[in-house]
Amino acid sequence: MSKPEKILPLVALALITILNMLAAIVTLQMTKNFDNEDGGSLHFHQQTARGILELPIRPRPAAMKIEATEHYGLEADEDWVSLMPSRRGFGFVRLGERRLPLEPSIYHQLHCLSSLRQLVVHGVSNDTETYWHIQHCLNSLRQAILCNADTTLEPSFMYQLSDHTSKPASSGMGVIHTCKDWTQIRSFVEDNQALYSDIPLILS
Repeated sequence: MSKPEKILPLVALALITILNMLAAIVTLQMTKNFDNEDGGSLHFHQQTARGILELPIRPRPAAMKIEATEHYGLEADEDWVSLMPSRRGFGFVRLGERRLPLEPSIYHQLHCLSSLRQLVVHGVSNDTETYWHIQHCLNSLRQAILCNADTTLEPSFMYQLSDHTSKPASSGMGVIHTCKDWTQIRSFVEDNQALYSDIPLILS
């Protein structure tokens, strides 16, 4: 084996070691940056989330018929705010021994959907924070849709394009989906928020 061939595996091993060290440093820094108000860390939040995976309720099955509506339009801010259990726009609850704030995914997803709606209305901002938030919301909603993987079938129709060709499409209108009772979830969240209303919601 030539000298370069002997050195190459050592170089690769050194690069992998350096990358692992950098990843550990970044993870440690992120943990420090996400300290909560009572001294816990991001790691503690993750441990808590592992212990409490879902709300401690069993939502009843519900049916939703997909229909066109005049509500929840692009500029209907109040309609969108009304979807959240708190007028502050958050759906956080406090659970576990430490009573740390945790958010049911339904309200995180609704928040993200409304953020994308506002982007359509007001346009794209050039600041880094807004760009990061929109990218985060796109990723979150994409993965939530894949995770739920609704297999309800929707009838198709032929949609005529501007070039007079047609393609199959579906609107989903009139289709009934089996869901979790979102009103039951909201009631639990509102009761929990009322119980801990004296504790300020601090997320950083």
